[in-house]
Amino acid sequence: MLRKIAISIAAITALSHSVTAHAESWFEVEVFVFERQNPSVEKWLDASPPTLANNTVDLITPMISTDISGVAAALTGCSSTD
Repeated sequence: MLRKIAISIAAITALSHSVTAHAESWFEVEVFVFERQNPSVEKWLDASPPTLANNTVDLITPMISTDISGVAAALTGCSSTD
């Protein structure tokens, strides 16, 4: 019995060290949950999203998209036997 307790404590200690190693990527999120007493009278417009102007610059997509041009260049086309 004492051996099982010692193994459990060792496993918890090992797991806690691996969690603290990644602790710098944590962040806080607040969530508000509520219930309305009366039915909602909100009305949403059926408008499409606004179009971007010609002089806009997308700063996020180049940072999160994956460049697969090197992989695509090395691929060969498929034939009917493939």
